[in-house]
Amino acid sequence: MEKISSKKRQKDWKNIVETYVFFAVILVVPLLQFVVFYIGANANSVIMSFQRYENGTYVANGLNNYVELFERFGRDVKVQSSVINSFWQWLFAVGISLPLSILVSYYIFLRIPGSEFFKVLLMLPQIITNIVFVCIFRTLFENGLVELFGWSPIVMRVAPTQFWILLVYSTFFGLATNMVLYLGAMSGVNQSTIEAAQIDGMGVLGRLWHVILPAIWPTVTVFIMAGFAGYF
Repeated sequence: MEKISSKKRQKDWKNIVETYVFFAVILVVPLLQFVVFYIGANANSVIMSFQRYENGTYVANGLNNYVELFERFGRDVKVQSSVINSFWQWLFAVGISLPLSILVSYYIFLRIPGSEFFKVLLMLPQIITNIVFVCIFRTLFENGLVELFGWSPIVMRVAPTQFWILLVYSTFFGLATNMVLYLGAMSGVNQSTIEAAQIDGMGVLGRLWHVILPAIWPTVTVFIMAGFAGYF
């Protein structure tokens, strides 16, 4: 009996060791990648921010780079413009793109007729080559909208108009990725809670506001914080 118990313990110990070795082998590549390309690269960037390039080598420069950076905020028009544009891009992403992504995901989540076609339409930017999709988008704006609203073609080529077109393009291009993540979060909502809200007479928008949004709020906050981090 003791011999059988000893063999069983040895077998259990062997299984535990094999399990830990398996997980270690699986994790070693992503961990190495994280250490080299994230921690290493960012640490090197911080070190280089206190240096300057001179005569083919890097020499210590103290806080002069940071002083110059903040001075350029006050006198360099290009830097000021980039900061303002980045702010508008973040505001557009949080104020328009995020609610639109949630509404589109909720529309598909409800399996309303036509939602499958809409899902395929949103996935086209991920399927079609970027160059082809950009050409289609450019033709749509430069020809379709110009003829539809009677605008001058020059209007579509000035910087302010191109900036807003870029925002619209990035919103449409990112809907598919956001849709996949939000749909995944919505699929995790307890179906009995949704059915109970429906039995209580709560409408489609009511269920979205009182049931779905509170349940997927952690996912929403991740998008908001990631967008805010991207602003910098």
